Amino acid sequence: MNENKKEFLEYLRSVYGHCHTHLLEQGRKRDQVLTFYVVLLSFVLTNLDKLEKEFLGRFTVLIVYVILILVGWIILNSLSDLRSWHTQYLGAIYVLNWVFANENKYQSVDALVNTINKLMTKKINDNKRHVKRSDNLLKKIKVFLHNYLFSSTDNSIYTGVVLLTALPVWGICGYFKLSILWSVFIFLTYFVGAIHYFERKLQEKLQKAEVYDTWILSFDYNGRLEKRWRYGMGK
Repeated sequence: MNENKKEFLEYLRSVYGHCHTHLLEQGRKRDQVLTFYVVLLSFVLTNLDKLEKEFLGRFTVLIVYVILILVGWIILNSLSDLRSWHTQYLGAIYVLNWVFANENKYQSVDALVNTINKLMTKKINDNKRHVKRSDNLLKKIKVFLHNYLFSSTDNSIYTGVVLLTALPVWGICGYFKLSILWSVFIFLTYFVGAIHYFERKLQEKLQKAEVYDTWILSFDYNGRLEKRWRYGMGK
C-alpha cells in the first residue's frame, strides 16, 4: 500500500468516527426539539386561565393557539432537516463501510475518491410498496401508511408530532364554540392537509439527502482547493 493511500484511509477512519458521533447527535437534537414542544404545549394548556386573566382576556387564548400552530410548523421543519442530516451521515457511514471492506481493490487515492463520489450519489434501493391506478382507495391508503406514516420508528414519531401540532386547531374550534361535528370536520381537514404537506416536504428532503454529493465526503470541496492540497496530502 502506497503512503498516500494509507494516509487517506486513516483520514477516512477519522471521518467515520465523526459521522458516527454526529449521527448520534442528530437523535439527541430530535429528542430536545420534541421535548421543547411537549413542555411548551403542556405549560400553555395548563396555564390558559392565568394567561387569559393577565394579558388580553379571552382573545389571548386564540393568540396562544395560533402561536402554538406556528411553532409546530417550525418544529416539523426542524425535524425534517435533522432527518436529512441523519440520512447524509448514515449514507456516509454505509459508503465508508463498503470502502474499508473493498480497499484492496483500489491502488490509488484518486480511484478511491472517484468510487466514493459515485456511491454517495447513488439512489438507495427503493423497498416501498407500489400502487396501481386500478387499486381501490382503501389499498392506496394502506400503502401510503406503510410507505410513509409508519414505515419506521422515525416516521411514526414524525406522524405523531404532526398530530400533536394539530391539537391547537381543536382548541380554536372550542374558542369559537363550534359544534362537535364542525370541530371534527375542521380538525380532520387540517390534520390530513398537514400530513400531506409535511410528509411531502420530508420525503423531498430525504430523497435529496440520499443522492446529495455531501461535503462530508467531498474531498476537493467542489474543486475550490488547489490540486496539491486535495485530500489533505500536501504536495
